[in-house]
Amino acid sequence: MKYIANILTDKTFSDNELYNVVSSKESLVEGIPTLVVGWEFTKLNYPKVSIIDWKVEDGIYWTFGNRERRAVFEARTKKFKEMAINHFIKSVKYVNVSMLTSTNDEKLDFMNRLACSDGIRIYCQWGMAYIYNPCEEVVYGVSLRELDYMGKNGKAFLGEIYGIENAEGVNADSLSPSMKFAFRNCNYIIPYLMS
Repeated sequence: MKYIANILTDKTFSDNELYNVVSSKESLVEGIPTLVVGWEFTKLNYPKVSIIDWKVEDGIYWTFGNRERRAVFEARTKKFKEMAINHFIKSVKYVNVSMLTSTNDEKLDFMNRLACSDGIRIYCQWGMAYIYNPCEEVVYGVSLRELDYMGKNGKAFLGEIYGIENAEGVNADSLSPSMKFAFRNCNYIIPYLMS
């Protein structure tokens, strides 16, 4: 599973499902936002931090610990989580593939690109198949209802995709209800997140 943000703290952090919770700067994942928890811990790691501004530098933020100033901790943590989720969603490339309007050559090209890939992840929700292609780092969305409308069998289409070597289905049951809620309008994120 991919992390959406780093939490740098010397204490426990309760919500560590999608966050890389670490106690040293060396363990941070590059390229994702970071929240440092605790004023003294922040000063130790970032000596030039300002107590007035919650932004330490680009992509790095800080908050008081929950025992220092609980209200500020909760407000900033909530704001950081929303920001991290939005940053993560924007980082995922999504392409809708319309089987109804695509030419036969476009459909064949799409299937060939999937067949040449390794590690395909598939997630189905509400009549849509979301297919993550790690070679292209893109998530494709295919409407199974559209296939049914065309007189094609959506299950047969999924059978072809699942028949690709190293293709796996994704089960979002391992995600907490809060994470499912956070990505409720962006189901295409799930196969990318779980890859």
